[in-house]
Amino acid sequence: MGPSIADRSGRRHYDRSIVTGPSEAVQATFWPGGRVPADGHVALWGPGDLAGAVEALGAPAGTPARLPVVAPASPRARRKGVATDVDAVLLPLRPAIRLLAGLPAPESWPRWPRPSDALLAWSVATKLALESVAAGHVVPVLRPGGPGRMVASWRLARPADPPAAPAPDRFAALAAAMPPAAHALRQDEDDAHGSSLVSAASATACRPPSRGSARQ
Repeated sequence: MGPSIADRSGRRHYDRSIVTGPSEAVQATFWPGGRVPADGHVALWGPGDLAGAVEALGAPAGTPARLPVVAPASPRARRKGVATDVDAVLLPLRPAIRLLAGLPAPESWPRWPRPSDALLAWSVATKLALESVAAGHVVPVLRPGGPGRMVASWRLARPADPPAAPAPDRFAALAAAMPPAAHALRQDEDDAHGSSLVSAASATACRPPSRGSARQ
């Protein structure tokens, strides 16, 4: 079986669309930001006609970029990967969250034109993050912002935090089931940012929009 994701009902959905070359399925990968998770982007990539595929999803135009990824060495490879750069469209988190939260649940899609599992996995993660924010399961944190500086942000509450985060097993199950394309970003071994879209979506939802992003 190929990589899978699990929805809230616990059902798993398998996807064989993870390939090294262009495909018809738009893949999604979270690209963390610098200071805080909410500074990151969602990178859409994969199809040969990327701009057309992104537009068909109803996503904003975004910013063209080259995304450093680790891709399967062949369409059937499950363990061997190769480092490569792919054309991508970067979406700021606020419009990306709007796009991902608006996608139907994985079990609602027919086989065609079903989005890639990477896109659906991040959709499930985004909805789970927004659900946690709506329930008040977030806590403020301070992050290093440079010499002598700290930056205020938000993160999801952990089981030990008051109030405790609901159903932590849902986050763990989702993380374990993420397909390769969802976390294909190539990073240096000493890169410590490691933030997930779940944390970033939570922080973004708690953040008032800036004047320049209010209408994104």
